[in-house]
Amino acid sequence: MKLFYFLNLIFIIAFISEIKSIQEIDSTFEPIRDTRFLVFTRFNPTIGQVVDLTNMNTVINSNYDVNRPTRFIIHGQFGSDQSELNILVTAAYLRSSDVNVIVVDWSVGADTINYVAARNRVRPVGAVVATFIDNLHAANLIDFSRIVIVSHSLGGHVGGFVGKNVRRGRINTIFGLNPAGPLFDVNNPADRLDSTDAEYVEVIHTESGTFGIGTPIGHANFYINGGTNQPGCFTNTCDHNRSFELFAESLNSNQLLGRQCSNIDEMNRNECNGPVHSLGGEPTNAQINLRGIFRLATASSSPFGLGPPV
Repeated sequence: MKLFYFLNLIFIIAFISEIKSIQEIDSTFEPIRDTRFLVFTRFNPTIGQVVDLTNMNTVINSNYDVNRPTRFIIHGQFGSDQSELNILVTAAYLRSSDVNVIVVDWSVGADTINYVAARNRVRPVGAVVATFIDNLHAANLIDFSRIVIVSHSLGGHVGGFVGKNVRRGRINTIFGLNPAGPLFDVNNPADRLDSTDAEYVEVIHTESGTFGIGTPIGHANFYINGGTNQPGCFTNTCDHNRSFELFAESLNSNQLLGRQCSNIDEMNRNECNGPVHSLGGEPTNAQINLRGIFRLATASSSPFGLGPPV
């Protein structure tokens, strides 16, 4: 099954390579009009309150509280505010901490089988989210030091463009959950998620062969079971989505622990002998300025954490 997905992706990329430009944005998607923001708190944990990018009164009149930290969640291709990513991570955050969760819904642009079109919308959506954050800050409704962005797949790069485009401060933490690989050049950090996009960037690699980037592009890079072929998974999609399942678990568990590796080759050989650190979590590893490459083994089903590695 995984071989089928891989061969299919090779065909798609070969076709895409004939396209002269990937810069056009389909006129059916208007980033400012079609990007939605939904606020979830412990007062409304399952039904989001839609707030307006330009009208801060809609934020003030919601359950959003300026005294709480704020966590943004950004989905990838085929995602929406109802995606499993948003449901799992929102619930995990509100169980662990009293925070504002803001779900970014760009499904009008992401819910398409046309990967090129969805990929082209990453940069403008990031710019819209950055504008929203700057507007919140201008209205004294947010503190940059208390912002965390959790972003999956194509959304991982949306998170990067949020960090690149904010003007009134610097994002504290961005989590890239198996950031998308196809059509993102690892040698061009200006066009993808990069460690320079926030004070701290942590990347969780669960499917580095087809859908995700395998290069360590964050300050801290956790390779789960070597970065691909997750136990209990039989498709690349399952491997890909395991990243947000693990992140959600990390918010209420300290059992997802990886061992630091000297380099990527040591990680690939499973010969890491460095210190042990946990991935994800609340608060984030920004507080300890974590750096490096880590390999982490998991169980095949939830709970995934196995505790300290042997």
